[in-house]
Amino acid sequence: MEVFAHDADAQARSECIQGVLKKAGPAFGTEWHHLKGKILLRVSGKLNPSTNDEYTAAFGS
Repeated sequence: MEVFAHDADAQARSECIQGVLKKAGPAFGTEWHHLKGKILLRVSGKLNPSTNDEYTAAFGS
């Protein structure tokens, strides 16, 4: 979880990370990103999708 001063900063960080991961390929791994205002929750892509769903539910509440 990363917390920023502004919503736009969290969005920019998420886009930057996703861009790097896409460009670098599978050797750098994968992540799920969830944004909630100034908060970016990064969940490892090594986890099962159902585990990501649990993080998503907890983050949303």
